Amino acid sequence: MFKQERFLPHQKIICNSVVVIAIFHICSYVFSKSVKKEIKERANGKCESCGTNVESTNKLIAAHIKHGIKDHPENGMAHCEFCEAQYHLRHADDPRKTINLSITDNDSTTYGHVSKLPFKQKQALISEFSDQWSGVLKRLKKKY
Repeated sequence: MFKQERFLPHQKIICNSVVVIAIFHICSYVFSKSVKKEIKERANGKCESCGTNVESTNKLIAAHIKHGIKDHPENGMAHCEFCEAQYHLRHADDPRKTINLSITDNDSTTYGHVSKLPFKQKQALISEFSDQWSGVLKRLKKKY
């Protein structure tokens, strides 16, 4: 989101903490290897949201439709990185009701996914979901 040289020393610490927390939250909602494999094989190299061909299945994300439910392929979709970030931004206002994630978990997951995107995709996503993105950043800033 920002160039590293724009951060003041105390801001670098906050951003690094947010990334570590985002990674922790992402890892706490992971499918088993066999379920991930089945979801990615079903997608056959394409994002199940936008239909984009992804160079390798490693770039596809086996994403939960609803978190905290069963570890089963029917509860998963294969998303490209852009669609996964978009999915979490769409649900940023009330993730508990829509995708069964707490606001904190969804915010940190969203931040983690958006931060991985190439610059042009990141800018497009942030402009499309500017209200949700600013809400995510404000909540993360208050929390951490």
